[in-house]
Amino acid sequence: MKISEILKSRYWKIISIAVIIAVVLIGIGILISPKESEKAPPVVPSKPETPPETPKIEKITLEPPYYLIEGENLVPGFHPEFYNKFKAAGSTGLLGGSPLIEEVEKYYSEIVKTNILFAILPTSSGIKEYQQLEQKHPDIVPLSADKVEEFIREYGVPFLYFVRDSSTNRIRGLIVSNSVDANLADLLLSKGVVTNAPFRYEEGEIKILK
Repeated sequence: MKISEILKSRYWKIISIAVIIAVVLIGIGILISPKESEKAPPVVPSKPETPPETPKIEKITLEPPYYLIEGENLVPGFHPEFYNKFKAAGSTGLLGGSPLIEEVEKYYSEIVKTNILFAILPTSSGIKEYQQLEQKHPDIVPLSADKVEEFIREYGVPFLYFVRDSSTNRIRGLIVSNSVDANLADLLLSKGVVTNAPFRYEEGEIKILK
């Protein structure tokens, strides 16, 4: 056999072997590659969480109808002095003398339609009955019992807190004090209140507590 023919034969053998190796490697790659269903899903970067908006502080004027409510732990001066000022300003209901939860349960359907002002003592018993009301009717209390205790520790008393109920557009207010009087009622009615922040009146003006 001529040298050229020998070389030619070897050349084709090498080509054939290379093709066989390539086919084998491709087959192995197919066998060991993950199925489409097993492939990890593409990583989608998560959007950063938007922090909840801080409720806006709003200055508002109180308008009737009102419901003034205290529990069995009566706040001195709430009735008749404080109540009479509100009664003179417009339609005003009054509840007190029994546990808060009992008072509200009896007249809930009426109360929820009005602007509500609660008055409680800064004592364990006063806060406890407010907490019981919060657990049953969180929709009508302006501030949690935990926050009441926090604000007492931080700011002392008296302090007031008001919110606007977005579902009814009515005002929910809370007075935490050892006593109230006609002068405080006059300030509430004439100077107005702020929502979403604890405050008190100093020298006849609203002072937001920070």
